[in-house]
Amino acid sequence: MPANSYDEQLALYRRHSVNALWQFMVIPSPSIEAANKLRRLRPLPFAESLVTTLENFGWTAATLPEGAYGLVGGRIPTVSMGTSLGFHSGVPDDVVSRIVRTICEHAERVRRIHPAASGFDPAAAHRLGRGPLHSGAAKYFREAGLLT
Repeated sequence: MPANSYDEQLALYRRHSVNALWQFMVIPSPSIEAANKLRRLRPLPFAESLVTTLENFGWTAATLPEGAYGLVGGRIPTVSMGTSLGFHSGVPDDVVSRIVRTICEHAERVRRIHPAASGFDPAAAHRLGRGPLHSGAAKYFREAGLLT
């Protein structure tokens, strides 16, 4: 049963309308912690074939960190994905370049916004996406000496 938000997902779990949760959120997720207090969760590994399939859609093979939620005791295969910023090709180059410049030149501030951004590295940012780089973003990365 799909949920429109993590709060709705937790409500479904609370009502016993679902018995499984899948979230794409940095650990710890408040709703996963709350669900585990309601009924003890058991983290399940993703099958290698599922990980491979999801990698073809842009996900990255990963493992749940040991000790997460007091539940993870060993290697549990899953997937992860970095945060990305996308622009329609019709957005003017100068607008995209200014936005990317602002984010990259304030990387420390970006890292403090949310734990999911703690690994943000402007020098690697242009290499992580699977789609084409917007020409305005490419302009910034070239000017910054990060793209040849």
